Order: sequence, then structure tokens, then C-alpha cells
Amino acid sequence: MDLVNKLCDLVDDAFRRIRGLAQRVPEAPAARGESSKSLIAFGKDRPGHDRRYALDTRKARLEVGFGASHDLAKGLLETVTWYLVNDLWWREFRDGQKMHLESLIQ
Repeated sequence: MDLVNKLCDLVDDAFRRIRGLAQRVPEAPAARGESSKSLIAFGKDRPGHDRRYALDTRKARLEVGFGASHDLAKGLLETVTWYLVNDLWWREFRDGQKMHLESLIQ
């Protein structure tokens, strides 16, 4: 839940920082001065499912030298900013104008 709240905060901050964003994405709560956290909805729990998401990256780091090039906070900020600035790209997928990946694989 901390990650979801952080993403909501980043989106809300981006709407204050990026000129014209509220006009391009008027349906967003942040465009109306509301918190993006208002979109959070809780689904039915699946007991025990979260254990699968724990990662141990030691093997990747030690055996092949893989490591993150950014810390989580910087990566989240850059990702959220990219999607908000490049809304014309993702709108085509949301609106069904571009083919979904599944149809390309078949």
C-alpha cells in the first residue's frame, strides 16, 4: 500500500509541476485538485499471495553483475513523468486504437 500511495503522490505532484497536464487529462482527480488516492479500491484478499512477490536479487547481482541503475524513488518518478508527458502514446492503447500485444503474438 505504501507503493500505491507513493505513486498517487507522484501523480498529484506532476499535475502541479507539468504545465497543461490538467487540460490533457481532465478526467484525472488531480486535474480537479483532488487526490489520486480517491481512485484506490480494495479487492477481495487472497490469503498468502503476497509471499510470491518477495525478491532476492543477490544471485543476479553476484553471478551476472546485474543491479538496478536507479533507486526506486527515482525510477518511479521518471516512469510516472514519462507516462504523463507521453499520454498520446498510452491513450491509443487505452482507446483500442493500437493492437494489444496478445494479438501480435498469435
